[in-house]
Amino acid sequence: MMFPIARVNGRQLFNQLSCDMDRLFNQAMSPVARAMPVDIHEEGERFVLEAEVPGVTREELEITTENGTLTIAVNRKETDNGSNGSEYHVRERRFGNVSRTFRFPETANLDAVEASLNNGVLTLHVPKKEEAKPRQIPVR
Repeated sequence: MMFPIARVNGRQLFNQLSCDMDRLFNQAMSPVARAMPVDIHEEGERFVLEAEVPGVTREELEITTENGTLTIAVNRKETDNGSNGSEYHVRERRFGNVSRTFRFPETANLDAVEASLNNGVLTLHVPKKEEAKPRQIPVR
């Protein structure tokens, strides 16, 4: 009786381990990312942060800055807690507090942040400090 010999490829094992670790990391981080996905980019003389906050009102948003960090906090109030006799079959919408904190470079002027909320997207414009902006030096 012959038994088949299973050959193990080290590269396949490493790739599988890498995929498993990525999946584990993504599952651990996904509640935060799903709660408030964010894009941050640099646009000329300012940084632009765009956060998805669907269904959130201006009153439910709190934006604070402290020691080079900017925090966006959302307190979503539950509109229906089942007290009217309704019974949920699926409940995926989140309620409660969610916050994200971002560290900006020293060139960012966090004292002059401008915020706007439009169609469920919170947009923050963070200008750069004057001393961080490029300037031309005249030659005499």
